[in-house]
Amino acid sequence: MNNKEAKKEMNAVVTKATNEVKPAATNEVKPAATAKQEATAPKVEEVKKQIEEMQKELDKCLKELEHKKLLAAHRDIFLKAKDDIKNVSEAMKMDNTFETTNCILKLFNSPYNNSPILTISNREILIDLLDFIDKKIDSKVEKIELELIQ
Repeated sequence: MNNKEAKKEMNAVVTKATNEVKPAATNEVKPAATAKQEATAPKVEEVKKQIEEMQKELDKCLKELEHKKLLAAHRDIFLKAKDDIKNVSEAMKMDNTFETTNCILKLFNSPYNNSPILTISNREILIDLLDFIDKKIDSKVEKIELELIQ
């Protein structure tokens, strides 16, 4: 073997060895599992954001529902008071006396004081007062119903 042939053979061996040791190319194909994970990662984040937005919307709706339930309860209380006022007013209209014994309005300055500071037993004044309260209740019920409809 001469020098030229030895050099050629040596270069061939070195070239073969360096080709085997070369680092992997940057555009190497990744395993299928890793590629799928990277592809689904943005989708998972989008779904998480959508879930958070839906949860916020649901919380808002639940808060609104609780508020409407409270309004409905107040409406029921007003309507019951309206029925009671109607019954008392009708009973007072049947009584033709100046001073009624069916209904007397007494105002106290303290819950512990047994003597009233004002007593009203005049039938006409009490009927007017009940009519005024009835109209106020109608107004409040109407406001509540408008808010419930919204």
